[in-house]
Amino acid sequence: MFKPLNWIDSNKFSYSSANPKTVHLLRKIDWRHLSVNSGAIKLLESNQDKIEWNLLSLNPAALSLLQKNPHKINWFFLSKNPAALYLLERNPEKINWSILSGNPAALPLLERNMKKIDWSNLSSNPAALHLLEKHQEKIDWSNLSLNPAGIRLLERNLDKINWSNLSSNSAALHLLEKHQEKIDWNMLALNPSIVKWCDVWDFWCFKIEWSKQKIS
Repeated sequence: MFKPLNWIDSNKFSYSSANPKTVHLLRKIDWRHLSVNSGAIKLLESNQDKIEWNLLSLNPAALSLLQKNPHKINWFFLSKNPAALYLLERNPEKINWSILSGNPAALPLLERNMKKIDWSNLSSNPAALHLLEKHQEKIDWSNLSLNPAGIRLLERNLDKINWSNLSSNSAALHLLEKHQEKIDWNMLALNPSIVKWCDVWDFWCFKIEWSKQKIS
């Protein structure tokens, strides 16, 4: 049986209600954040009057609970849920197709409903490259520039890249290294992969840290 840690200030811990690994640490529960927590289903099932059902519709582990309460489903959020394809396929009239187009788990459903695809959102979908390769005239290149899975396609279309967006793309470091004059340093400061560069180029780190200060 887990016990809360004595040093934790529960008043500062509300966002951890959304963390599957910290459910056992909670003294003060933020039910809104807990509703998206995939590790909190048993607790949510025992306290259904406190659930934020809109956010629960995003929770990949909550499908059984949602199926038992279909009138409480938020179909906009459910369309984003990668575990919800079973429910979505059985209620196509309730799908938000624009949101679904960004769902990496939804490609089989999207391929059967090509006319309903939002190609702008699909362009940021890391699972959609085979579709985007076949329909390059429909690509939103700004959104594709954000897509870590889109690098090879972007490398073949350098003139279409949104370099500001690409600067935050975690898979684009080799491309940014070759075109440093096009980097948006403010966006690069948000790139989770920049630590690799910081280990090698102190000058780059200086510019990145300066950009972080400007953002904050």
